[in-house]
Amino acid sequence: MEIALEKLEFNRNRKCITLCPCGKDNSDGKFVPYIGFENKGYCHSCGETFLPFGKFTMPEQLPVYGTKSCEVSFIKEEIALQSMSKYSRNTFYLWLVELFGENTAIDLCKRYRIGSSNHWDNRGANIFWYCDSKGMYHSGKIMLYGKNGRRVKKPFDHCNWVHSVSKLSNFKFIQCFYGEHLLSMPENLDKSIIIVESEKTAIVASVYFPDVLWIACGGATGLTENKCSVLKGRNVVLYPDIGK
Repeated sequence: MEIALEKLEFNRNRKCITLCPCGKDNSDGKFVPYIGFENKGYCHSCGETFLPFGKFTMPEQLPVYGTKSCEVSFIKEEIALQSMSKYSRNTFYLWLVELFGENTAIDLCKRYRIGSSNHWDNRGANIFWYCDSKGMYHSGKIMLYGKNGRRVKKPFDHCNWVHSVSKLSNFKFIQCFYGEHLLSMPENLDKSIIIVESEKTAIVASVYFPDVLWIACGGATGLTENKCSVLKGRNVVLYPDIGK
Protein backbone atom coordinates (compact mmCIF):
# COMPACT_ATOMS: atom_id res chain seq x y z
CA MET A 1 0.00 0.00 0.00
CA GLU A 2 1.33 3.41 -0.97
CA ILE A 3 0.38 6.40 1.12
CA ALA A 4 1.10 10.05 0.45
CA LEU A 5 2.15 11.79 3.64
CA GLU A 6 0.38 15.01 2.74
CA LYS A 7 -2.94 13.13 2.61
CA LEU A 8 -2.78 12.04 6.23
CA GLU A 9 -5.35 14.09 8.13
CA PHE A 10 -6.22 14.03 11.82
CA ASN A 11 -9.66 12.90 12.91
CA ARG A 12 -11.24 15.60 15.09
CA ASN A 13 -13.28 12.98 16.93
CA ARG A 14 -10.44 11.97 19.27
CA LYS A 15 -12.53 9.85 21.61
CA CYS A 16 -13.61 7.48 18.83
CA ILE A 17 -10.49 5.46 19.72
CA THR A 18 -10.55 3.53 23.02
CA LEU A 19 -6.82 2.95 23.46
CA CYS A 20 -3.68 4.76 22.34
CA PRO A 21 -1.11 2.55 20.56
CA CYS A 22 1.15 3.16 23.56
CA GLY A 23 -1.40 1.24 25.65
CA LYS A 24 -2.90 4.15 27.59
CA ASP A 25 -6.64 4.71 27.94
CA ASN A 26 -7.94 7.35 25.53
CA SER A 27 -11.07 8.41 27.41
CA ASP A 28 -9.50 11.86 27.81
CA GLY A 29 -8.98 12.15 24.05
CA LYS A 30 -5.21 12.67 24.17
CA PHE A 31 -4.64 10.35 21.20
CA VAL A 32 -5.50 11.95 17.86
CA PRO A 33 -5.92 9.31 15.12
CA TYR A 34 -5.46 9.81 11.40
CA ILE A 35 -8.65 9.58 9.34
CA GLY A 36 -8.99 5.99 8.15
CA PHE A 37 -6.73 4.56 10.85
CA GLU A 38 -7.67 3.45 14.37
CA ASN A 39 -4.20 3.01 15.82
CA LYS A 40 -2.13 5.55 13.92
CA GLY A 41 -1.78 9.19 14.86
CA TYR A 42 -0.28 11.40 17.58
CA CYS A 43 -0.50 10.83 21.35
CA HIS A 44 -0.37 13.96 23.51
CA SER A 45 0.17 11.74 26.55
CA CYS A 46 3.37 9.93 25.52
CA GLY A 47 4.42 12.42 22.81
CA GLU A 48 4.83 9.72 20.17
CA THR A 49 3.73 9.84 16.52
CA PHE A 50 2.49 6.52 15.13
CA LEU A 51 2.64 6.42 11.33
CA PRO A 52 0.80 3.85 9.17
CA PHE A 53 2.81 0.90 7.88
CA GLY A 54 3.70 0.72 4.23
CA LYS A 55 5.58 2.71 1.63
CA PHE A 56 5.37 6.47 1.83
CA THR A 57 5.58 8.90 -1.06
CA MET A 58 6.78 12.39 -0.29
CA PRO A 59 4.89 15.29 -1.90
CA GLU A 60 6.69 17.18 -4.65
CA GLN A 61 6.46 20.39 -2.67
CA LEU A 62 6.33 20.43 1.12
CA PRO A 63 3.95 22.96 2.68
CA VAL A 64 5.50 25.86 4.57
CA TYR A 65 3.83 26.84 7.79
CA GLY A 66 4.23 30.37 9.12
CA THR A 67 4.88 31.29 12.73
CA LYS A 68 2.08 33.83 13.00
CA SER A 69 0.43 33.30 16.38
CA CYS A 70 -3.34 33.20 16.63
CA GLU A 71 -5.25 35.47 18.96
CA VAL A 72 -5.53 33.92 22.41
CA SER A 73 -8.92 33.67 24.14
CA PHE A 74 -9.37 34.27 27.84
CA ILE A 75 -11.86 33.54 30.61
CA LYS A 76 -13.27 36.56 32.43
CA GLU A 77 -11.57 37.12 35.78
CA GLU A 78 -14.87 37.39 37.64
CA ILE A 79 -15.79 33.85 36.58
CA ALA A 80 -12.54 32.52 38.02
CA LEU A 81 -12.95 34.52 41.23
CA GLN A 82 -16.50 33.26 41.73
CA SER A 83 -15.21 29.69 41.75
CA MET A 84 -12.60 30.40 44.43
CA SER A 85 -14.98 29.75 47.29
CA LYS A 86 -17.29 27.06 48.65
CA TYR A 87 -14.41 24.74 49.46
CA SER A 88 -16.41 22.68 51.95
CA ARG A 89 -17.13 20.01 49.31
CA ASN A 90 -13.90 20.41 47.34
CA THR A 91 -12.15 17.08 47.92
CA PHE A 92 -8.75 18.40 46.87
CA TYR A 93 -9.03 21.27 49.34
CA LEU A 94 -10.15 18.87 52.09
CA TRP A 95 -7.11 16.71 51.37
CA LEU A 96 -4.86 19.79 51.69
CA VAL A 97 -6.51 20.58 55.03
CA GLU A 98 -5.80 17.07 56.27
CA LEU A 99 -2.20 17.37 55.10
CA PHE A 100 -1.29 20.92 56.17
CA GLY A 101 -4.16 22.37 58.19
CA GLU A 102 -6.91 24.80 57.24
CA ASN A 103 -4.85 28.02 57.21
CA THR A 104 -2.20 26.63 54.86
CA ALA A 105 -4.86 25.01 52.64
CA ILE A 106 -6.67 28.34 52.22
CA ASP A 107 -3.38 30.10 51.50
CA LEU A 108 -2.52 27.53 48.82
CA CYS A 109 -5.93 27.90 47.18
CA LYS A 110 -5.52 31.68 46.99
CA ARG A 111 -1.88 31.60 45.91
CA TYR A 112 -2.32 28.96 43.21
CA ARG A 113 -5.78 30.09 42.07
CA ILE A 114 -7.67 26.90 42.97
CA GLY A 115 -11.41 26.98 42.40
CA SER A 116 -14.34 24.63 43.02
CA SER A 117 -16.64 23.08 40.44
CA ASN A 118 -19.97 21.23 40.57
CA HIS A 119 -19.05 19.34 37.42
CA TRP A 120 -19.58 15.56 37.63
CA ASP A 121 -22.75 15.77 39.74
CA ASN A 122 -21.46 17.89 42.63
CA ARG A 123 -18.86 15.31 43.66
CA GLY A 124 -16.37 17.94 44.83
CA ALA A 125 -14.24 18.68 41.77
CA ASN A 126 -11.67 21.46 41.78
CA ILE A 127 -10.35 23.87 39.16
CA PHE A 128 -6.68 24.62 38.55
CA TRP A 129 -6.86 28.06 36.95
CA TYR A 130 -4.13 28.74 34.36
CA CYS A 131 -3.35 32.42 34.81
CA ASP A 132 -0.40 33.95 32.94
CA SER A 133 2.23 36.46 34.08
CA LYS A 134 -0.05 39.33 32.99
CA GLY A 135 -2.96 38.10 35.11
CA MET A 136 -5.01 36.76 32.19
CA TYR A 137 -6.94 33.51 32.65
CA HIS A 138 -6.36 31.15 29.73
CA SER A 139 -8.72 28.51 31.16
CA GLY A 140 -9.13 26.21 34.13
CA LYS A 141 -8.42 22.49 34.34
CA ILE A 142 -11.31 20.73 36.11
CA MET A 143 -10.20 17.62 38.01
CA LEU A 144 -11.72 15.26 40.54
CA TYR A 145 -9.67 13.90 43.42
CA GLY A 146 -10.57 11.29 45.99
CA LYS A 147 -10.29 11.72 49.75
CA ASN A 148 -6.83 10.13 49.54
CA GLY A 149 -5.55 12.94 47.31
CA ARG A 150 -5.39 10.77 44.21
CA ARG A 151 -7.12 11.50 40.93
CA VAL A 152 -10.35 9.69 40.13
CA LYS A 153 -9.64 7.79 36.89
CA LYS A 154 -12.40 5.16 36.93
CA PRO A 155 -14.70 4.51 35.17
CA PHE A 156 -12.98 7.32 33.22
CA ASP A 157 -10.34 9.96 33.83
CA HIS A 158 -12.17 12.88 35.45
CA CYS A 159 -10.31 15.72 33.77
CA ASN A 160 -11.68 18.50 31.56
CA TRP A 161 -11.34 22.21 30.84
CA VAL A 162 -13.63 25.12 31.71
CA HIS A 163 -13.74 26.41 28.13
CA SER A 164 -14.64 22.93 26.91
CA VAL A 165 -17.49 22.15 29.31
CA SER A 166 -18.79 25.71 28.90
CA LYS A 167 -18.92 25.13 25.13
CA LEU A 168 -17.51 28.56 24.36
CA SER A 169 -17.69 29.22 20.63
CA ASN A 170 -14.51 30.15 18.71
CA PHE A 171 -12.44 29.86 21.87
CA LYS A 172 -8.70 29.78 21.05
CA PHE A 173 -7.01 28.06 23.97
CA ILE A 174 -3.24 28.43 24.33
CA GLN A 175 -1.90 26.97 27.54
CA CYS A 176 0.51 28.83 29.80
CA PHE A 177 2.35 27.46 32.84
CA TYR A 178 0.23 26.64 35.87
CA GLY A 179 1.30 29.14 38.54
CA GLU A 180 2.77 31.48 35.90
CA HIS A 181 1.08 34.45 37.56
CA LEU A 182 3.48 33.99 40.50
CA LEU A 183 6.50 34.84 38.31
CA SER A 184 5.81 38.57 38.30
CA MET A 185 5.24 38.94 42.03
CA PRO A 186 8.01 41.04 43.69
CA GLU A 187 8.83 38.38 46.30
CA ASN A 188 9.48 35.81 43.53
CA LEU A 189 11.62 37.84 41.12
CA ASP A 190 14.92 36.49 42.49
CA LYS A 191 13.77 32.94 43.15
CA SER A 192 14.89 29.94 41.13
CA ILE A 193 12.01 28.34 39.24
CA ILE A 194 11.26 24.63 39.54
CA ILE A 195 9.08 23.18 36.78
CA VAL A 196 7.19 19.94 37.43
CA GLU A 197 4.53 18.16 35.39
CA SER A 198 1.42 18.20 37.58
CA GLU A 199 -0.37 21.05 39.32
CA LYS A 200 -0.69 18.99 42.49
CA THR A 201 3.08 18.46 42.69
CA ALA A 202 3.79 22.18 42.37
CA ILE A 203 1.24 23.07 45.05
CA VAL A 204 2.42 20.50 47.61
CA ALA A 205 6.15 21.05 46.96
CA SER A 206 5.74 24.80 47.55
CA VAL A 207 4.94 24.09 51.20
CA TYR A 208 8.05 21.99 51.80
CA PHE A 209 10.43 24.14 49.73
CA PRO A 210 9.19 27.76 49.85
CA ASP A 211 12.58 29.29 48.93
CA VAL A 212 12.05 28.41 45.27
CA LEU A 213 9.08 28.99 42.98
CA TRP A 214 7.14 25.90 41.90
CA ILE A 215 5.12 25.92 38.67
CA ALA A 216 3.75 23.14 36.43
CA CYS A 217 3.76 22.57 32.67
CA GLY A 218 0.70 20.29 32.78
CA GLY A 219 2.25 17.04 31.50
CA ALA A 220 5.27 15.40 29.90
CA THR A 221 4.62 17.10 26.55
CA GLY A 222 3.66 20.45 28.05
CA LEU A 223 7.10 22.08 28.04
CA THR A 224 6.76 24.06 24.83
CA GLU A 225 8.83 26.86 23.34
CA ASN A 226 5.84 29.19 23.47
CA LYS A 227 5.43 28.68 27.22
CA CYS A 228 9.14 29.00 28.00
CA SER A 229 9.53 32.49 26.54
CA VAL A 230 8.28 33.92 29.83
CA LEU A 231 11.25 32.30 31.64
CA LYS A 232 13.93 34.28 29.82
CA GLY A 233 16.68 35.38 32.20
CA ARG A 234 15.51 33.15 35.05
CA ASN A 235 17.29 30.22 36.70
CA VAL A 236 15.20 27.14 35.90
CA VAL A 237 15.35 23.52 37.10
CA LEU A 238 13.23 20.74 35.57
CA TYR A 239 11.78 17.90 37.65
CA PRO A 240 9.91 15.47 35.35
CA ASP A 241 7.95 12.51 36.65
CA ILE A 242 9.73 9.18 37.13
CA GLY A 243 10.46 7.46 33.81
CA LYS A 244 10.45 10.66 31.74
